[in-house]
Amino acid sequence: MLVQTTYTQGTTKEHYDKLLSEGWFRGTGVIYKSDIVCMEENLLSTVHIRLALKDFVFKKRHLKLLSKNNGVFRYTVGPPSIDDKKEKLYSQHLDRFRSFVHNSLADLINTGLEDITFETNEICVYLNDNLVALSYFDTSDKSMASILCVYDQEYNSFSLGIYTMLLEIQLAQSKGIQFYYPGYVMDLPSCFDYKLSLGEMEWLDAKGNWIKENTEIYADAKAAIIRTSIDQLQNALMNKNIEYCIRIYPYFTVGYVLRSHPDLLRFPAYLNLGIDHRETGISFDIESGSFVLFLMSVAEDFSNNPSLMQSKDYREGALYEMRLMRCDAIWKYGTLEAMLEALDFIIAGNLPEINESEIYI
Repeated sequence: MLVQTTYTQGTTKEHYDKLLSEGWFRGTGVIYKSDIVCMEENLLSTVHIRLALKDFVFKKRHLKLLSKNNGVFRYTVGPPSIDDKKEKLYSQHLDRFRSFVHNSLADLINTGLEDITFETNEICVYLNDNLVALSYFDTSDKSMASILCVYDQEYNSFSLGIYTMLLEIQLAQSKGIQFYYPGYVMDLPSCFDYKLSLGEMEWLDAKGNWIKENTEIYADAKAAIIRTSIDQLQNALMNKNIEYCIRIYPYFTVGYVLRSHPDLLRFPAYLNLGIDHRETGISFDIESGSFVLFLMSVAEDFSNNPSLMQSKDYREGALYEMRLMRCDAIWKYGTLEAMLEALDFIIAGNLPEINESEIYI
């Protein structure tokens, strides 16, 4: 499955260690695992990384940064507490975030942390009495997971995002923590690549093993497979002189989360064809390894969450489909040629034969 979710309620330290080691990531009261992210009008695979701390040694430039910033700023470590100053700092970063964004820091940090045994703490960095940076992290028996960092962008020259992560790593080492999880990077260059500067990372491969090299991971990334298949589809349509528009579909996640609505569209990218006033799409289904042709329509919006809003990237990106869509009928084909042959029938005004099991995804 491209997206899996579970809840924090009742999560023990031992279980949280296991989830982190399998590539899960916490956001509010939900711990999730998403193989693909729609970002910057593209389809990207998440690549999970971690630092093994047993033999970890800070780089010279990081020791220099720690020394420099410790001489300028002071910091505190403690349980999360939300106030207006922290909310203001968070609001400065709303346009920097990708994907769906929480309206407030309180919604992001305080939601769903009842009945857990792992700890969530914050680091507050001050210049005199002015809050200039803020980070949150989870700690269990063997692991520390970085959750979020926001900072005053007037102090960019101090690399406060890296600084708070270095402070977290120092704290993890002092507690005998084995692994530090800074989150994930992407299978293509992205704004998350700064995490790789922390040290020699371990990489989670498709088989669930942590390895030292990332070459095979990038080659096998699910988003890369879909991107290649979409390129094949575009070339085929251009050869047939069929008009289309490429759509990146962030709401594909809703189709996985709302299991009671199996007809919701679950393809993160597809080509939309205008045929006889019907919304007809073609894509590649990474779950079944088949090319797909489908009819779709706008769904009732089950996705409304008052604590979430669309990122600036989603609001302004021309390629995004930000309507919640349902799949009315679908045909799956083992080869591109077979799907294109069926597409010719639809263009001619005929629908391929359909089995009852193919009505929904």
